[in-house]
Amino acid sequence: MKLLRLKLGKWRGVESREVEFSDGVTLIEGPNEIGKSTIVEALQSLFSVMHSSSASAIKAIQPVGEDVGSSVEAEVKTGDYHFIYAKTYNRDKQATLKILAPLSEQLTGREAHERAEQILEESVDMALWKALLVEQGNEIAGVTLSQSDGLAQALDEAAGGMSPEQDDSDLFGRVQAEYEIYFTLKTGRPKYGALESDLETAQLEVESAKSALLEVETDGAEHERVTAEVRRIEKAQSELRESMNEHEANWQSINTIKDQVSSKQTELEAAQQLFQAASDDQARRIKLVKSLQDGAAELDVVRNINVSQLASTDVLKEANDVQRASLNKAKSKVKQTRRATELARDDERHLKNVLELVTVNKQLKQLETYNKGLAALRKILQGVKIDASGLEELRQAEGALQVALGKLDTATSSIEIKAEDDLSILLNGDALELAAGAETKRDISAALHVEIPGVANIHVVPSQSANELEAEAKECRAELVRLLAKYNVKDLADAVAVESRRATAEVDLESWSDKIDDLLDGENESDKLAYAEDRQARNSNYQAERQQEPALPESLENATQAKTASEEFLVACEEAAETQQSAFDESRDTFSESNAQRLVAEQEVAGLERAAIDRQRHLDEVRVSEDDAALEKRSTERLIGAEKLQVQLVELNQRLASASPEVAQALLSNARATSQRAEKDLLDQKTQLAILEDRLTKAQANGRFETLDAAEHNLAAREMEVAAIQARAGAAKRLWDTLNIHRNASRKAYVRPLKEGIEQLGKIVFGADFTIELGDDWGLVSRTQSGQTIPFGDLSVGAKEQLGILTRLAAARIVAGQGGVPLIIDDALGFSDPSRLKTMGAAIAAAGQDCQVILLTCTPGRFTHVGSAEVVRF
Repeated sequence: MKLLRLKLGKWRGVESREVEFSDGVTLIEGPNEIGKSTIVEALQSLFSVMHSSSASAIKAIQPVGEDVGSSVEAEVKTGDYHFIYAKTYNRDKQATLKILAPLSEQLTGREAHERAEQILEESVDMALWKALLVEQGNEIAGVTLSQSDGLAQALDEAAGGMSPEQDDSDLFGRVQAEYEIYFTLKTGRPKYGALESDLETAQLEVESAKSALLEVETDGAEHERVTAEVRRIEKAQSELRESMNEHEANWQSINTIKDQVSSKQTELEAAQQLFQAASDDQARRIKLVKSLQDGAAELDVVRNINVSQLASTDVLKEANDVQRASLNKAKSKVKQTRRATELARDDERHLKNVLELVTVNKQLKQLETYNKGLAALRKILQGVKIDASGLEELRQAEGALQVALGKLDTATSSIEIKAEDDLSILLNGDALELAAGAETKRDISAALHVEIPGVANIHVVPSQSANELEAEAKECRAELVRLLAKYNVKDLADAVAVESRRATAEVDLESWSDKIDDLLDGENESDKLAYAEDRQARNSNYQAERQQEPALPESLENATQAKTASEEFLVACEEAAETQQSAFDESRDTFSESNAQRLVAEQEVAGLERAAIDRQRHLDEVRVSEDDAALEKRSTERLIGAEKLQVQLVELNQRLASASPEVAQALLSNARATSQRAEKDLLDQKTQLAILEDRLTKAQANGRFETLDAAEHNLAAREMEVAAIQARAGAAKRLWDTLNIHRNASRKAYVRPLKEGIEQLGKIVFGADFTIELGDDWGLVSRTQSGQTIPFGDLSVGAKEQLGILTRLAAARIVAGQGGVPLIIDDALGFSDPSRLKTMGAAIAAAGQDCQVILLTCTPGRFTHVGSAEVVRF
C-alpha cells in the first residue's frame, strides 16, 4: 500500500491542510498543536470508523465552539487498486469511495465503507500496518510482527522457501480455499451462519407453534380464575367502603378537637403577652422611682467635690503665671545671644573669604603666565608636519635612493668618440659636430643610436639590468620628492632640524600642561574665575550690609575668639531657658490637669441636674395616664386570665391525646389505600378477562395444529442440511489447523531474514560489530555491541526506541516487494543524542529507498540527516 495524498478539513485545530507523500521518505515538520499528529488519527479513523459514528473520540475531533463536519480524504494505491476514499464526521456525515483502477467504481455511505474494508482486507496486511505505526506518546520500543501474514510470506521467500508454484504451497492454497468456503480467513468465524440462523428460526417456529397450542389451554384455565377473582373483588368493595367511612368520621372529630386546641393556644398566647406588657410597665415604674432617688444622692456628692476642686485650681493658676513670666525672660535673653553669635560667625566666614580671594587671585596670575607659554609652544608646533616616524620614513627613502644610484653607477656603460677629421654625426637624432682631434664621451643607460651620414648607422644597447636600475633610481627619487613635499621640508638635514624642534616643543608643552593641572587641581580655569568673582561679590555685599556696631574684628583670629565666646554664652543661656521651660511645663501640666478635673466636675453636676429634672418630668407624665395602684391592679387581672386559659388548654390536649390521632390517621390512610387497590385490581382483572376472551375467540379460528405440523417438517429438513455443512466444515478446519501447526513450526526459520534486515540497518547506527538476537515470536531479546551483550529490557530508553524503529524499518523493507505498507513514525528519537541522530538518519534514508516512510516531528533539525527526505513544513 502506498499513500499518495491526504487532505483534512475542520479536524481539531486544522482548518484545512493537504499533504502529498513521496514514495520514499516524507518528513513533516511543524510546531506543537498545528495538526501533525492528526494525520495518524485521521488515517486510522478513515480506515476503521464508520462516518455515522457518534463515539466520544469522534466527537472530540470537531473544532471547539464550531458546529461543523470534520473531513478526511486519502488517495491510496494498494495491489491492483487505486482509489480516493473520503469521510465526513459529526456534521453532514457522509462517506465516498471513488475507485480509479482496475475498474472505475463510485460508492457512498455504508457501501463505500464496506467496499473499502474489503479492498484493504484483500490487499493490505492490516496487522503489519498497525504494528509498524508509531503514534505520538506511545511506547515504540517493542513491536509485534509475528501475526503478520504478509511479513511471514515475505520472510518465507527471503529464507529460501518454496515458490507458490511448488506442490506444498499449492496444497496449502487449496486447503485455504476450501477452509475459506466455510470460515473467514482473518477471524475464523463460520460463513454458514445463515444456515444455522435458519435452523434456529425453524426451531423457534416449532416452539412457537407448541406454545400457541399450550396457550389455548392455559388461557381457558386463566379465564375461569379471573372470572372468580372479579366476583370476589366486587363483593369485598362494599365492606371496604363502610370501613373507610367509619375511619373518615373518627378523623373529622379529631380534627375538631385539634382546631379547639389551636384556638385556645392563640388565646393563651395573647393573654400572656398582655400580662407580660403590664408586668414590664410595672417594673419600669419601679425602676424610674429608684433612678430618681439615686440621682439626687449622687448629685449632692458631686456638688461637694466641685467646690473643693475650684479652690485648688485657683492656687495652681497663680503659680503657673509666675513660671510663665520667668520663661519669657529667659527666652528673650537666648534670642539676643543667638543674634550676637550669628553675627560673630558671619564675621569669621567673611574674613576667611577675604583670605581665600587673595589666594585665588595669585593662582589666576600664575595661570595666565602658564597659558602664555603654552600658546607660544603651540605656535611652534602649528606648522610642523613631521614626527619621528616621518623622519625615519625620509631616512629610509634617502638611503634607498643612494643605494639605487650606487648600483646604477656600477652598471652604466659609456661610449667615447674621437674624430680623426672634421666629423658630423647624429646621436639619437641630435646633431653633433666634432673638429679633427676633438673627443666626446656619453654614458649609456639606455639605447643609443649613432648615425654617420652616408657612412654608417651604429646601435649601442646597454644591458637589461642597467635599464632596470635606472628605472629603480627614478622611482626612489620620486618617492623621496613626494615625502619631502608631504612633510614640508627641503631635504633630510632640514627634516632632522624640524623634527628636533618639534620634539623639544612637545616636551615643554607637556611640562607646562602638568604645571597648569597641578595649579587647577581638578578644576578648570573658568571655575577659578567664577569662584574669585563670587568671593569678591560676597565680600563687597557683606561689608555694605553689615551693621555698624559692634565693629568688624581686625583679624580672622580675633573673629574666631569672639565667635567662640559668644557660642559658649549662648549654650549657657539655652540651658537656663531649658531649665525654666521644664519648670513651666510642670506647673502648666499640674494646673491644666486640675482645671480639667474642675470642668469635668462642673459638667457632671449640670448633667446630673438635667437628668434629675428629666426623670421627675417623665414620672409625673406616666402617673397622669395611670397611677401606681391602677397599674398594679391591671397586672394582677392579666395574670389571673392567663392562668385560667392555661387550665382549659391542658384539658383539650388531654382529650386529643386520648383520641390517638396518629393511630386514627394510619387507619384512615390504610382504608383509603385498600379501597383504591381494590378498584385497581378490579379494573386489571376485567381488562385481563377481556384479553383472554379475545384470544380464545381468535384461537378457535387459527389452525394451530396444522401450523405445528408444518413447522416440524421444516425443522427436520434444516437439521439435515446444517449437519452436512458442519461435517464438511469440520473436516476442512481440522486439515487447515494441522497445516498451520506445521507452517508455524517452520516460521522459526523466518527469524534469520528479519534478523539480517535489522542488523544491516543497525550496523549503520551502532557500528560494524552490532548484532541482535530475536525470539520465536520475532521479538528483540538482546543486543550485542563491542563484544558486550545486554538484554533488551536493560537497554536505555533511547536505545530501545532506536531498535524499535530499526525493526519496523527492516520489516517494511522486507514486505515492500509484496506491496508493503507505509511506515509512519510520529514524534520519535526524542531520547537520542546528536551523533546517534546522524546515524539513525542514514538508516532511515537507506530504508526509504525500498519502502514508504512518513516522519512527523515538532523539532526542526531532528531528522536533518535523512538526506533523501522530502520536507513538508506546517
